[in-house]
This record gives sequence, structure tokens and C-alpha cells, in this order.
Amino acid sequence: MRLSTVLIFSLIGFLLPGPPVLKGQPVSLRTGIYIFTEETASEFYLLAPAWTVGYDVWHKSRLSLQVSTGFAYNSMKYDDHRHHLYMVPLLVTMTYDLPNPDARIWPCAGMGAGLLGKADQNISYPAVHYSLSYGFHILGGLKIRLKGGWVLLTEFLYNFLIPPVADDIGMSGIWLMTGVKIPVKKRGDSP
Repeated sequence: MRLSTVLIFSLIGFLLPGPPVLKGQPVSLRTGIYIFTEETASEFYLLAPAWTVGYDVWHKSRLSLQVSTGFAYNSMKYDDHRHHLYMVPLLVTMTYDLPNPDARIWPCAGMGAGLLGKADQNISYPAVHYSLSYGFHILGGLKIRLKGGWVLLTEFLYNFLIPPVADDIGMSGIWLMTGVKIPVKKRGDSP
């Protein structure tokens, strides 16, 4: 799978809710690792470095709805064959900031649903195995308020995915991510 194709589909998934500049909601950028929890996947792939980008499409009081996408990659050698795994998630997550008025640090919890596009390429053979899993996730995290409205994020997300066919490798796992939430000003707001 070409990296340009993955990036194009990630960008399309990110822009589905509309351009962030028009809404004035925060954008989040995260990096971390994806740890596979299914037995076969955890023995074969172990973990994959990952990054995500998210956009708050709705916010009310302590609740927010975020759409996020990203990219995770793993390359490993098995039986003298080099395997490349590419994963592109699309997650919709409702997050609740636990009450802690005027605090600089506060916990959050959430849940949502998601899709995971996967391309598994064995370099020794011309075929690439594509699949699309779906499922739900739960989230726990910690937020730290920084200057300028920025927020530092640390999140633990368990992703329970259902494979498209029974004999496919299950891709359920844990996202351990850290990143920032960046405020975006509405058009017409003063600098």
C-alpha cells in the first residue's frame, strides 16, 4: 500500500465533519503506540508506532464529541519473509471531563465506535491482504491545561474490534497516546 494513498484517505476522514477553521473547535494531535491484545496479532506484530489527529465536532459543558483518524505501522520478519502492516483508524468518541472546577489537571473518560482499515503486505508475495474491522472503544485519560488554551493529553484507549471474517487476525488492542489539544479561533475572533 502506498503511503500517499493512506495519507489521502486519512485526510478525507479528518475533513468529513467540515473544516476546523469554520467551527472554532479544538484540534488534537497525538503520538504513541498500539499494543495488540489478540493472541495471534500480539505474537506476530507485538506493537505499532502510531499517530492520530482529531477534531472536536461538538462540545457542550464537560461533554465533547471528537472524530479522529491516523496511521499506525509495523514491519517485522517472520519465516524469512518481511511483513508490513498499515492501519488507518476512524474513531468517533464521546468524552466526559470529570468535574474538577478550575483545576489545572483533570481526568476524563469516554467511549465510542470505530473502523480500522488494515493492509498486510508480505514482501515475498505480490498480494496484499486488505480488511476493514469495526467495533467500539473505551477511553480513560488525563488532561493538563497549558498556556494559551493548549491542553496536554495522555490517553489510554482499549479498542475492541470485530474482524470481517472469522479466520482473519483480530486487531483489538490498546492505544497509549500522548499529545496536545490546540485551540482554533473562529473567524472574526480577535487574535
